[in-house]
Amino acid sequence: MLFNKPPKGSLILILDIQSSLVRASLAYMQENTVPSIIHTCHKNIACRPTAGSSRIIHVTLEALKEIMGDVYYFINLEPHKNKFPKKIQEAHFVLSSPWIISQSKTLVHRFEQNTQVSEKLILDIISKGRTDLLPENDLSSNHLNVIEQKIFNVYLNGYPVSDWKGKKTRGLEVSFAVSVAGSNTEELFRDACTIVPHNRVYFHSSLLLQHIAIRQLMPSHTAYTLIHVHGELTDVAVINRHSCVFFGSYPVGAFSVIRKIAREAKTDLEVADSTIKLCADNCFDTLHSGKDIEAVRVGGEYWGTELKKMFATVKPLVGLPAHTILCAHTHESFFAQSIKNTYPGTEVEILKLEQMTPFVRFDALEEPARLSGLYTMALYSIMYGAMI
Repeated sequence: MLFNKPPKGSLILILDIQSSLVRASLAYMQENTVPSIIHTCHKNIACRPTAGSSRIIHVTLEALKEIMGDVYYFINLEPHKNKFPKKIQEAHFVLSSPWIISQSKTLVHRFEQNTQVSEKLILDIISKGRTDLLPENDLSSNHLNVIEQKIFNVYLNGYPVSDWKGKKTRGLEVSFAVSVAGSNTEELFRDACTIVPHNRVYFHSSLLLQHIAIRQLMPSHTAYTLIHVHGELTDVAVINRHSCVFFGSYPVGAFSVIRKIAREAKTDLEVADSTIKLCADNCFDTLHSGKDIEAVRVGGEYWGTELKKMFATVKPLVGLPAHTILCAHTHESFFAQSIKNTYPGTEVEILKLEQMTPFVRFDALEEPARLSGLYTMALYSIMYGAMI
């Protein structure tokens, strides 16, 4: 991921596209200064889970249109005209499933003699290894575009080296990830971003940016499972030695579980949603029956079973770290307990906003969004090469 360093004092628009939500965060970034999120807004995507892809794209684009209007109005408010730049420098789409596919791989290369390592050498090796991850016919026929490529670790003669350019080695190991998106989707999103020129619009994997920020936030966490539960899907990454060694997703998200519990309890979605919270907080009273508690248990087991099924399809089997970092659209305590029930002994951590405040500031008038903070941290790190 290579970007030009933004001009001094730039507005960066971050567009978080999930399965049931579009969120915009406007960040003010300046080198050697803690970045600030000065505005956030979001739009829920109301779409039936059985809707076809064309319908999902349509409602997402409609949500983006509203978001663009909100952001444009904000930057043109009189109090902001002299405080911030008049134009947005860059827009960064951050995609969750079903909008993106990410894959990871570790390549090992042996040379007959000591060979100098250069960026071109590593990129050539990755380019050849990428063909095993992605169907070449889909890429060549323009069905998919590579939108992001990230090198995690480089090992020379078996040792991790951060400053590897120009070094000589006979053994080279490179771990990397690549993300692809549908070329038509990418084009539609670029067109929808009407307030930033096409050549300053970039695309990222949500899981990758979360991982980059967590690596800065908690450098001692070298192995963990990262789980992001959004509306209709759950995205998963397994990290080992600071590298993403597995990406996966499955079509059961927060709203899927709420619908499941509503069916089990024979009630409506609002009551099911409230029941999950009461159960997670141990706030049941005599008015709530054992049927409600059982329905919540079945919902948690349903989500956990699907998580287990996803990992069972991976060949070779991925060894799960004992530590999980969870981010959920809603009901985080519920999903944390479901993980513990599915994988006994697993430690589940939910990041707190207080952990991010040394690295990103939230405007006092804005509702802080944890993912917005992680994305801002990661993009700042990419653009300027270091965290504050």
